Amino acid sequence: GQDLPTPKRILELNPDHPVLARLKTLHDEDSASPRVKEFAQLLYGQAQLAEGSPLKDPQRFGQLVSDLMLEV
Repeated sequence: GQDLPTPKRILELNPDHPVLARLKTLHDEDSASPRVKEFAQLLYGQAQLAEGSPLKDPQRFGQLVSDLMLEV
């Protein structure tokens, strides 16, 4: 009848994936760029959705996706 502690999540990243290579390039070019943070948030949100977890801020995730689509 005891409460179990919430398990800690582990985010595994493939350092050879093109998305991470692009994120690293953006960071190397300008680590203070808001795009670096936004892309990291998108990547984390995508991982949460892939595992079936709810997003903490689905509106923010949707806005980031919309902004990205407008850039293409």
